[in-house]
Amino acid sequence: MFSDIPDTYPVFKHTIPKDCVNDMRWFLIALTGIYENDYKLEQQGTDYVVATHIDTPANLKEKLQAEKVLLDDDAVELLRRPKSV
Repeated sequence: MFSDIPDTYPVFKHTIPKDCVNDMRWFLIALTGIYENDYKLEQQGTDYVVATHIDTPANLKEKLQAEKVLLDDDAVELLRRPKSV
């Protein structure tokens, strides 16, 4: 999916409506300090996958929900790829 990003990068996956993707970029910047040159954003239907080398705070899901970005409780999860051996 992100061939130019090492497997050690954390992957932040979230589901949002297509018309909210620009708002999501601003929320990512405001809440985590992630700027566009620090992550890759890929659209998969209405799913957007963000891969970044910057660690995201554990409470990012709660912050985004508080801002009413998410449609349901399970829309956001933080996934970590296993480190290469």
